[in-house]
Amino acid sequence: MLNMENIYECILGLSNIEYSEPNFYELLGVAESVDSCTIEKAFRTQMLKLQEKANNPKYKDVVLFLKGKLRSAHQVLMDVKSRQAYNKKLLHQRWEIWERDCHLLQKKGFLLAQEKQYLEDYGHSLQLSDKKMKDFLLSIQCFFNMDTQYIKKNNKRRRFFFCFLTIVWIIVIVQYVDVFFENKNLQQQWQDWQQKYGILLQQMNKEKNKGKKVAKKEKLPEFVERLSHLVYVPAGSFIMGSEDQEDTQPVRQIELDAFYISRYEVTNKEYAIFIQETGHAVPYQPGEEALSFTWNPLKKTHPDNWENKPVVLVTWDDANAYCAWLSKKWHWHVSLPTEAQWEKAARGYFGNRFVWGNEFPTAHVSNIGNATMSLSDVGMYEKDVSPFGCYDMTGNVGEWCLDAYSRDAYKYTTKKNPCIIDNQNIWGVVRGGNWTMPSFSFCSTTYRQVIPKKSKSIRWGFRYVVAINKK
Repeated sequence: MLNMENIYECILGLSNIEYSEPNFYELLGVAESVDSCTIEKAFRTQMLKLQEKANNPKYKDVVLFLKGKLRSAHQVLMDVKSRQAYNKKLLHQRWEIWERDCHLLQKKGFLLAQEKQYLEDYGHSLQLSDKKMKDFLLSIQCFFNMDTQYIKKNNKRRRFFFCFLTIVWIIVIVQYVDVFFENKNLQQQWQDWQQKYGILLQQMNKEKNKGKKVAKKEKLPEFVERLSHLVYVPAGSFIMGSEDQEDTQPVRQIELDAFYISRYEVTNKEYAIFIQETGHAVPYQPGEEALSFTWNPLKKTHPDNWENKPVVLVTWDDANAYCAWLSKKWHWHVSLPTEAQWEKAARGYFGNRFVWGNEFPTAHVSNIGNATMSLSDVGMYEKDVSPFGCYDMTGNVGEWCLDAYSRDAYKYTTKKNPCIIDNQNIWGVVRGGNWTMPSFSFCSTTYRQVIPKKSKSIRWGFRYVVAINKK
């Protein structure tokens, strides 16, 4: 069985890739320091592995995709100048990620200026691999989900930072053990780093001895909670489209910038805060079908015990208004996902038909086909989760996208961050299955529903994305 999570391992024999798109060296299964002969040998080995799968129609699209990636890797790494430029690009990307996260921690109050400088110096002292960089950043994010009841209010900052330093210390040791005998200047780097670390501790002790008070915090910053509701989708290419529908052809490779996307569909509880702060109209529609789903327009309240169910009866304009409010509230660029962003978040890099793979689903893997005869709370179905960690993209409710609908969109839109913005077009796009659909045939990651932007339904809601490089 070929799943999204093990595609590289199953076909190319790569391990520890998980959901990240490997760089050229990882794709070939070689270290970044190898010579051209080793690269050539590795390229031929990987192509032979693909050839073994080429005759199986199940792997057709994936094999074509991987062949293109391998040829690109071979072409770049076999040329000296191209390889040097690529190595510089890899290093630059790692520094950008590192500095972005350090800056974010300082901006939101976790780090002092000197602490931020210390971490940046540490990051630049080691040429971390993509995986090791990811592991370290993941260790930082562990604190974003920490249980605050064990932390005293007057000691939150200090405890956080010393725990943070402890993890940094452990990871640094691991890094240096891995490469200790590969770098002649490493011992000197280690001594320099220890000195910087000692200086930092001295500065902190001086502040303590001076009797400076640690800033009192009522609670962890709100951005901590925000991040727990978002999943990160790395920049890179993926396979978009299918042969199942005329308006999803041709199948092609799309390049997207990195972005965050909400882990769950927007709930009634979240939408209620939006209504309370803006005075926006409640999701209401008369009629028997909507009777149990509609809000009370006088009290401006959602149905009882429905706070964790996805909000429905919202138009495309309503969903955009929510995103605009969230952008202003968070000072981040929030919007509906484009079709390309939604599809990548749903199917991963490899063009699978459903979030879990190409296998046709069995019952009870998602809220679809009247399995529950109603909406379910978000995140209830463990198997209805995408490679990046998004829940309910197969069932529960369909989801508005930012694009205006075009039948021939896949034929003429750009292959870099495609999106059709047409305010004069009355037709929008809803992606994903919903709880009323009778068959999983309509719930694939590529299925497009054409819906008037002004329409409301008990069958669709929305989720949002946060752009990384926009304000």
